[in-house]
Amino acid sequence: DKKMGIIDPDSVFVEPEKKPVQSEPVQSKPLAAGYYMQLGSMLPSHKSAETEWNRIRRKFTTELGDYRPIFRPLNAGVKKKYRLLVGPFSNKNNPLKKCMRIGNGCRVVQVG
Repeated sequence: DKKMGIIDPDSVFVEPEKKPVQSEPVQSKPLAAGYYMQLGSMLPSHKSAETEWNRIRRKFTTELGDYRPIFRPLNAGVKKKYRLLVGPFSNKNNPLKKCMRIGNGCRVVQVG
């Protein structure tokens, strides 16, 4: 019984080859409605978002071990920045409890 947002913890996200804008990675599609954990602040690159995910996931294996990260690109002025999200969750309680254990740099955001 797999929950949405949970994958095999041994799976590794591989960044796709650089392609024209119309072929952006899946993470650029609209997010499903629900609650998400945002880990850290805006990150300068997809690679730095992956590095941050690996660091946080190692430190908080119990809270994050089975979840798949979402690397969400945002235009921040001239440069593209990335948010590191985990979710969606159907209610605010589960991600809020996890964020309380993770601590500083984790917050719950609602989409939709």
